Amino acid sequence: MNIYVVVEGDVTEKIVYSKWITYANPILSEISHPSLVTQNNFVIVSGQGYPQYRVRIERAAADVQNIQAFDRLVVAVDSEDGAQNDKYLEIEQIILGTRFSKDYRIIVQHFCFEAWALGNKRVARRNSRDADLIRYRAIHDVVSEDPERLPDFAQEELNRARFSLKYLKALLRDRAPNLHYSKSDPGIVKDRVFFDALCQRRIASGHIGSFQAFLTAFV
Repeated sequence: MNIYVVVEGDVTEKIVYSKWITYANPILSEISHPSLVTQNNFVIVSGQGYPQYRVRIERAAADVQNIQAFDRLVVAVDSEDGAQNDKYLEIEQIILGTRFSKDYRIIVQHFCFEAWALGNKRVARRNSRDADLIRYRAIHDVVSEDPERLPDFAQEELNRARFSLKYLKALLRDRAPNLHYSKSDPGIVKDRVFFDALCQRRIASGHIGSFQAFLTAFV
């Protein structure tokens, strides 16, 4: 199977998905350009954010349609402040509008990639002394509550996506001084142990429901 992947952002998902796809399906290997496709390959291209990703998705659909070796198109985007299903339908309309006739999968990261990352219980210390983290957990404790239900943090004028980013950074900082996360350098989030912890959370609690779309998109 050969898979063409379009991710919404420029950096984070390209770095993380490059690793995570091989964890989800070890027979797949990454190539740097669609023209290099042979067997059991995947290529990742950036959608360059909203609204530019529409053009990128249309181009990717054309590539998959025209290059016989590709079997599937996968598109991954954030739902941000909108509803998960609304975003799914938006992306589906873009794909089908190109008269696409091959297999496709849509991953709606609800509501952002960092919300998934908050599903790793192992990075949370039981007795935190970080003042910010104590405040965040009082609002919504992502260890016991579904990270995808994280609310906005109106007190700091943060929507849920920006709140989840600050929350994730605080969790990692609290665990160890050398742990960090940024859009350009996701650190341990890309590692196999981190990925496995998210899979276990998904199975054990049913939380981070939109992560399931990732797990099934590459098999």
